[in-house]
Order: sequence, then structure tokens, then C-alpha cells
Amino acid sequence: MIDLGSLLDEADPQRWHWWGLAASRGDPSSFLYSFVPLIDRFSSDPSLAAAVFMIGRWLIRHISAEKGEIFGDSDDFDSYIEAANRAIAFFTFQCSAARAAVDTWCLMARRINDIINKDVREKIGMMIWESRELALYKEQ
Repeated sequence: MIDLGSLLDEADPQRWHWWGLAASRGDPSSFLYSFVPLIDRFSSDPSLAAAVFMIGRWLIRHISAEKGEIFGDSDDFDSYIEAANRAIAFFTFQCSAARAAVDTWCLMARRINDIINKDVREKIGMMIWESRELALYKEQ
């Protein structure tokens, strides 16, 4: 998993998927040593949004603030936690925005019920929800 992730560009969300998977199975080194610089560059490089989303997706499930651990590792927790919190906040915002978009679509689709059949409404709702990984929503 580490080697596969290393073959991919740092802006590729699949790199972070593989490294997150490896980290969750006991080898967090590649993930932990690489995510902070990427998160720091994100504010000036919006093309990193999909990678930051994936980082946040993994971190939200594997941080224990009470224990001071990320992926069960307490080494350098203080140097990682600020960037980790920014990635988690971005992930949470994207999911909330996608949920709001799905809700809005469902409301509109129900109002024009006679024109769009139920299967199409559901398919479009799923497409909106799945697009959250593209991190298209902008914070205001």
C-alpha cells in the first residue's frame, strides 16, 4: 500500500487513500510525514482540494485527541494536529455542502414530480452526493 501510494502524485487522492489504508493498518509513517506540507500549500493551491478531502476523510476516523494520537501514533502529535484539524474541517464542510445540494435537488425534484421520474431523481441525487470527493464547494 505504501509503495503503491508512492507511485502516485501527492495531489492524487488515491495516494492518500492507499497511505490512509496503510496507516489504519499500522504503518502511518508515509501519511503522517507527508500530509502537513500538502495541507499548508492548500490555501494557495486549490488544485489540491481532492487530496485534502481524502486526507480529511482518513483523519476524521483516526484521531484521538484525548490520547493525543493519530492512527494510534502519539509521536509529534502537536506538530500534526493543526493541519489535521484543517483537513477535517475541509472534509466536513464538503460533506455538509454536498448534503445541502442533495437536499435542495430533492426538494426541487419533488416539486416537479410529474416531469422527472423517481429513479432519475434518485440517480441525480446520488451523483451529487458522490461528487463531494471532487471538493467543488467553496467556503464563503
